[in-house]
Amino acid sequence: MSSKVELGPLNQLLGIWKGKGGKDIAPDPDGIEENAYYETLEFKVVGDVDNAEEQTLAIVQYEQYIRRVTNDEVLHHQLGYWTWDAETQVVSNSFTIPRRVAVIAGGTVEQTSVDTSFSVAAENGNQNWGIIEAEFMRKKASTKTFNQTLKVQGNILSYQQTMLIDIYGKNQFEHTDENTLSRV
Repeated sequence: MSSKVELGPLNQLLGIWKGKGGKDIAPDPDGIEENAYYETLEFKVVGDVDNAEEQTLAIVQYEQYIRRVTNDEVLHHQLGYWTWDAETQVVSNSFTIPRRVAVIAGGTVEQTSVDTSFSVAAENGNQNWGIIEAEFMRKKASTKTFNQTLKVQGNILSYQQTMLIDIYGKNQFEHTDENTLSRV
C-alpha cells in the first residue's frame, strides 16, 4: 500500500457520520415491519493497492452500526470497503453482514460543484458484481439484487438502498433503508 493515495471522490466520505432519522422497511412473516433507526457510519483511509501491477485502487474502509429507536438494539452491523479505480472511473462497495451475506456492488460516481453521488448495484449470480450467501440465507431469505445510492453534499450524507429478497416462502420483497447523516 502506498502513502501517496489519490482517493478521488472517496475523499468526500471520510469521517464519522451520525443520523437519527433512519427508516427501514423489512419483510415480516405477517407482512411488513417498519423500523425507525439511528446510526453511526465511519469511513477511514486504508490507502491504495495494486492488483497484478496493472490496476491501482484507492480504498476507504467503513463500519456501520444501526440501532432501533424503540429499544436501542442493534438492527444492522456492516463492515466494508469503498474502492475507486481512477483509470476506469468505477467505484465499488464490498461488504459483509453477520447474517452471512457478502456483497460486491459496482457502479459510477457523479460529481458536481455541489455534491457527489455514488450509485452501485449487485445481483445474485452476477460474476462481476455479485452477492454470496450462506445456505440458510439462500433457503430462507435470499437477496436477489442490491442497489444503493449515496449522496454527499458538504457535511450531509444521505443514502437509499433496496434489496430484492425472496423470503418466508412468499413472493419477492423490496427491503429498503434510507437515512440522512451529518459529519461530526
